[in-house]
Amino acid sequence: MIVPLRLWERQNGTTEDFVQMDPVNDGLPSSSQTSRLRLWDWRGDSIYMPGAIQVNDLRLRYAAYLADLVNGASPVMLLRSKNALAYFTAAQFAAARGSPAADALRNTGLELLSR
Repeated sequence: MIVPLRLWERQNGTTEDFVQMDPVNDGLPSSSQTSRLRLWDWRGDSIYMPGAIQVNDLRLRYAAYLADLVNGASPVMLLRSKNALAYFTAAQFAAARGSPAADALRNTGLELLSR
C-alpha cells in the first residue's frame, strides 16, 4: 500500500452497509469515543483513528505499488509499455557500449510513453 484513498466502517458481526469515514488533514480532533470511528488521519505511513466503544469492521481502498520485476519472465504491469521498454533496454545496452545511438533510443522510448 502506498496510501489509503477511502475507508468505510460497520459494526462487527453485522451485515449492515459500510459507512464511509471522513479523512482529516490537520490531525484528529479531541473528542469522546462513540460507537463509530468516523474519522481517519494518514501520517507517517500509519492510519490513525479516534477509537470506538465497540468493535468495527473496516474496508479500505488504497493505491498500491506494482509487483516487482524479479526475472525475465516477470509480467510488466504497465499497459502498452512493450515498445517503450524495448527502446529503454536498447538504450541501456547502447550506452554501456558507448554508442551515440543511446540518446536517440532513450528519447524514442520517452515519446512512446507520452502517447
